[in-house]
Amino acid sequence: MPRAGGIYSAPPGTTAAPNTTIESAKYNALVADLVDDANTARPVTAGGSGSTTAVGGNDNFNTYSSDMLSAATVNLANATGTIVNITGTVTITALGTVAAGAERVLIFAGILTLTHNSSSLILPTGANITTAAGDVATMRSKGGGNWVCVGYQRANGKPLVVNVDDTFIVTNTDAGAAAAPVVDAYRNSASPAASDAIGLFNLTGKDSADNKTTYAALAGTILDPTNGSEDGRAALRTIVAGTEADRLRVEVGVYTPNATGGDKGADTINTKAVYIDGARLGGAPDAILEDQKASTTDGGTFTNGAWRTRDLNTEVRDASALVSLAANAFTPTVDGWVEWSAPANDVAAHQTRLFNVTDTTVAGVGSSERCPGSSDVTTRSCGGAPVVAGKAYRVEHLCSSTIATFGFGRACGFATTVEVFTRVQFWRTA
Repeated sequence: MPRAGGIYSAPPGTTAAPNTTIESAKYNALVADLVDDANTARPVTAGGSGSTTAVGGNDNFNTYSSDMLSAATVNLANATGTIVNITGTVTITALGTVAAGAERVLIFAGILTLTHNSSSLILPTGANITTAAGDVATMRSKGGGNWVCVGYQRANGKPLVVNVDDTFIVTNTDAGAAAAPVVDAYRNSASPAASDAIGLFNLTGKDSADNKTTYAALAGTILDPTNGSEDGRAALRTIVAGTEADRLRVEVGVYTPNATGGDKGADTINTKAVYIDGARLGGAPDAILEDQKASTTDGGTFTNGAWRTRDLNTEVRDASALVSLAANAFTPTVDGWVEWSAPANDVAAHQTRLFNVTDTTVAGVGSSERCPGSSDVTTRSCGGAPVVAGKAYRVEHLCSSTIATFGFGRACGFATTVEVFTRVQFWRTA
């Protein structure tokens, strides 16, 4: 078949001339040549695939180009194939002008920077990419010198970016009791050692200057890699005043290093409540109840011979609505601990108790006190006891001598204040 460089040429002697008889041999030779050409793989240069098979044609279309040196603009219009080795380390900002839809595969021989541009060089991270030797980028032309990276494969197999649009979910449909989704960050080191970092989960956002900033992180560290006695640490890190550091460490115990920035000073924790085995340790009471009366009003008559109910009429504190108060009795919504005190004046011996109104039982007994009669002496009986959610309680008081008007306590009579007599403090324990 007379093709040279993919260009078809008619057999010699086949050009017809006016008023000249066509020789059958030459005519037949031309027809045979055309049939042969039509049944032979058409070269790429003649608009064909150069192959009689789909695989062969695809291979002929995807050929290696001669190497191209990195530059500010690597003009892929000059590439001699669709697969291009990029050598050099110069930052690339443009790829030249190629027809829209054209695709080029770039293989990088070393480290350089691909500069993201939202119009002319669109990269999948929306940010610059630093290449490594063996990295592969697939670029597609949008025409007019604009390109978009439609694929990027790191030579080390790591993803360029993981983007899951707001939510990352791992699902396990196994019905077994022990089945659960597992996310495993594995540092496969041949020589593990103490202080090795084994994982870091960063929580990042932007600051006011549009900088990407790590505001919090969860870090894992090896403390002792010895087989059979391994120790590790999980640390919660936060940024305070622009400095990131561990704020909470869980290892052999729980530590709070670098607890700066709080309102109680360095290396301190400010918490509303701490519980040990269900019992609250320290902190202000969750609720405070009082018997309040107007200034100059005495506590009331204290009659001996029976347990008398003390007034409770005011919730001074109950931010979480844990206690209700009605008819001098209080009802907690959660289990707790109460401490109470109530005054008596000139009644000789006296004692308080906490009475469970719901169950008609005594929940706790207060201290034994005395205040001699006719001496205008006031003492307070105090006590503490556990209380149960949903039960109603009241403070009761017993004395040995009846005192009218002020047996339950003397008024101070200070202007612009109230008189306070019985007082109950409640701490939740559940």
